[in-house]
Amino acid sequence: MLPNGPRDNEVYENGKIITISFINKLYSKNCLRMKITLEEDALIEKITERLNSTNTTLAKLESTIDSEKFSKLNEFMTSLDFLEKDIMNMYQSLFLVGILGTYEIFRKYLLTTLDRTGLKIQGNEGLGTIMKKLKDKKINHSLTKYLDIDLRNALGHDWYWVKNNEFYYTTDPNLKRTKSLSLGELMVKKREVELFTRSFTDNAFEEVLRIKKFQG
Repeated sequence: MLPNGPRDNEVYENGKIITISFINKLYSKNCLRMKITLEEDALIEKITERLNSTNTTLAKLESTIDSEKFSKLNEFMTSLDFLEKDIMNMYQSLFLVGILGTYEIFRKYLLTTLDRTGLKIQGNEGLGTIMKKLKDKKINHSLTKYLDIDLRNALGHDWYWVKNNEFYYTTDPNLKRTKSLSLGELMVKKREVELFTRSFTDNAFEEVLRIKKFQG
């Protein structure tokens, strides 16, 4: 996901600043992992390929929905006993899977920068648990500027629903607190987390290499 336009560039550049600061704070706390294994790299690449494929399909569907071609698609799908709402449900499902997939990519890349001994992690922790570990170690960061952990958990645990073009999601395991976003706001969050993830992956390992050269 490459930045396209001033707002995208702003998120990407902010992400760069946040990432470099975070890597150096890990280093100062002896919690920075200095390498990624070939197995981890291969796994992340496979997941990224799957996510890219999903996003390609989503983009095609978006371009169809937002054009005159939608009537043709709707006519064809109707011939197969699909209603217009079924098409929108397919689009919605792909859209939300795409958001969750991006969070998972970020989590996996984040784990490759973390020293498991220093942070006392196994390497399979969820994003919320990782954030708690960082807090316990007093590693201050701004990662959550573009990461909505409540949203990620709601998507991962199916604690959400859509009604009247509003996206609702619960923010605690007891399902007592609820937030809502317009679909437009949700699209913005999707774009931001994609750009932030790209910025993190582009810049985290460059900074690790810089630190390794400084050490050597």
